Amino acid sequence: MSSPVRIGRNPLNDLPLPFPFVSGWHAVVRFDDAQAKFFDLGSTNGTLLNGRKIQAGEAVVIGEMLSVTIGKLELRFRRGEAVSSVHPAGYAVPPAAPVPIPAAAVPQPQPPGPIHAHGSQGWPAAVEPPAPPRPVAMPGEPAGTAHVQMGDVHHAIQRMRPLYDAYRHAWAKVQQELQSSLGGMHPSMQEFAISVLAREFSGLSKEPDFGALARRLGARVPGGGAESTGAESTDAVARLALGVRPDEEPPRSPEDVERFLACVEDVLRASAKAFVELQKGQEQFGRELGVRTIKEFTPLHAAGTPDNVLKYLLDWQKGGPHRTQELVGVYADLGIHQIALLNGVMEGVRSLLALLDPAEIERSVSSAWGSRGASAWKAFVQRYQELTETDRNITEHVFGPEFARAYAEVGGEGSRG
Repeated sequence: MSSPVRIGRNPLNDLPLPFPFVSGWHAVVRFDDAQAKFFDLGSTNGTLLNGRKIQAGEAVVIGEMLSVTIGKLELRFRRGEAVSSVHPAGYAVPPAAPVPIPAAAVPQPQPPGPIHAHGSQGWPAAVEPPAPPRPVAMPGEPAGTAHVQMGDVHHAIQRMRPLYDAYRHAWAKVQQELQSSLGGMHPSMQEFAISVLAREFSGLSKEPDFGALARRLGARVPGGGAESTGAESTDAVARLALGVRPDEEPPRSPEDVERFLACVEDVLRASAKAFVELQKGQEQFGRELGVRTIKEFTPLHAAGTPDNVLKYLLDWQKGGPHRTQELVGVYADLGIHQIALLNGVMEGVRSLLALLDPAEIERSVSSAWGSRGASAWKAFVQRYQELTETDRNITEHVFGPEFARAYAEVGGEGSRG
């Protein structure tokens, strides 16, 4: 698991804690090779360390062992191979039943261990990861010795690799030529050309890429496969619809399938556009105020456009859960960015109000005692006018060094340009 490790009730967190007394974005653990630190993100119910409430943004170093309490939960963090534990405060975990979660203080990736939760309401027992496939023992081998014969698999891969690469290269060329040829035609000719191509090149209409190209051009794919293929495609779409709308009737007719897929495409494009705009706003904020808002750059940050975001996330050949996790991480960072922003603004406003502190102003006045009140008021009015003379004066104080320090405490490392 990599730094940071986010903790909270929101399911986007790396360590989601689905309890009402845990805030949506409750805390975060940041670590490197040198040390690990725990931060409370200004949670509603707070985090206790030895009975003391940890202040928002306060860095608590995770040494040999750190134990903090959130409501009824006690979280234990330890550097090394051990993993942090979660159990109700006041309950001891039996030695035979450790309570591990992915180690928050280990920088190298670790496979997640079982998660136990014990409580008065009978929380679920441990969820064990699936066991790896067992190797097959060879005849004549002593007990306890096993081998997995991979030679035939490797030979098959070596024989197929050049053929598969040539196939992918050729199909990419076909797609490029199709897009170029059809894109250069008048829109009124495109659907006719697609129907001719589908008849001329057997099997082309069954290719998903060809169908997607036709739909983008607003054309229908004639003879899009045999009846069985069409039924299988409809069933696949119905399964997708049931997965995302479990209590609703899935599309069954070709017309309903087309409408449903059009809705899916619209939602994906709108989401990708909003995602890019959110990212741009976060990056612009960091540039203007000189703080680091992006903690870990991924290909999603470099995508730049909604189309590139969708290409990256929906690549069924090279993509997978790791890309989805990148998306989850970006949204989680956006959530922490909002909390860090509020924390920074609060500190910036405090620093601004400190300039108008009556006690400070009175101490700065050197008049005789009888006229100190009038002099102090005059000094206050003068300082107030200086601050409010232009918006820039207020901005420089609210988003000044105190803002940057407070933002960095919650959002991670920060710097002023």
